[in-house]
Amino acid sequence: MLVKKIDAGNEFFELFNYKLCCFLNTRNKARRWKEFSYVEWDEGVFDLNLIVNKTKIDLIRWFDSLSDIEERRLLLLRNKFTGNDFECIKTVLSRFGYLFGINKKPSDKDYRLLFFVLQLINMKSNRNTGLNHNELMTSLCQQFLCELFMCYEDFSRFRVCDDGLLFETENIGSVNLFDVLNLIFLDKGTGNSCKIGGFYISLIKFLFINDNKKYHLNFDDKNEKFIYPDFFINYANDEKKVNKLFSLIKDMFNPLQSTNEVFVSNLLLMNYIFYLLKDNPSYLLKIKSFLRDDYIFFRFFEAIIKRGLIVGKHHFTDLGLDDYLRKIQLNETQFYNILHEI
Repeated sequence: MLVKKIDAGNEFFELFNYKLCCFLNTRNKARRWKEFSYVEWDEGVFDLNLIVNKTKIDLIRWFDSLSDIEERRLLLLRNKFTGNDFECIKTVLSRFGYLFGINKKPSDKDYRLLFFVLQLINMKSNRNTGLNHNELMTSLCQQFLCELFMCYEDFSRFRVCDDGLLFETENIGSVNLFDVLNLIFLDKGTGNSCKIGGFYISLIKFLFINDNKKYHLNFDDKNEKFIYPDFFINYANDEKKVNKLFSLIKDMFNPLQSTNEVFVSNLLLMNYIFYLLKDNPSYLLKIKSFLRDDYIFFRFFEAIIKRGLIVGKHHFTDLGLDDYLRKIQLNETQFYNILHEI
């Protein structure tokens, strides 16, 4: 069971928690919300809809519910935005609509999305990592948008600042995304536009704006505190503590893990990749030296590659690890969870 340690009224974390429950348990109980509804559009695939005046609005195609969408595009143009700017904003909002979607068939895409959301919502209020906070948040944000099917040309136009999410326009420099959403949805807004705009503004605050909360789950797993960025980075940056991180690796490949424990292990693996290896692949040699167990090291190295997060085989070709790389076979699978793939 997942037990929240934050305000019970936070609907976005409730939605995130529900998506996670569906990911971990295909027979979980259905939930109902006053303002949201899940609509099945394919077998076992459900999209989140926003309820406005008893009408369900598809958040992936939100623009179909705005009869004056062309007028709102022209309003942006009059404010010196370009047509490309409008299309990029339209795209990112649509991609946000995929965030809480549920697929009864587990996928690596969901694993990575759950990882980035959990990192963002816990990192946003934590400035004690010793790292450039906004730079780290921007890296998480852009990789998160990449997982939402955005191309580099689009997701690279967004960066995190103290006041929200900045959008790099073609003509007028960086603008706060909140200001753009006010123009699109709230300026002379209708009932539909105000509700949709309010949803996206609240979602951006949930993901990126400091609210002094900890969004922790409870898996009753002694290793789970290390899935949160503050704990992991604190140990990674302390020479006296870093060996504790390395000692967790053996646990990650215990074949007797429960479903929840396997999930924690996968998030731990992605922490190693994102915070230690993506910018410094040679850090893997330090881990190898600590483990002194060829079998566990190979399993760990193999999992790094098969997880499909940011790094691939080519990141490790100059480290004298060619024998290991040759043994790692990449298969056409939909889902990999450290212990098996399907």
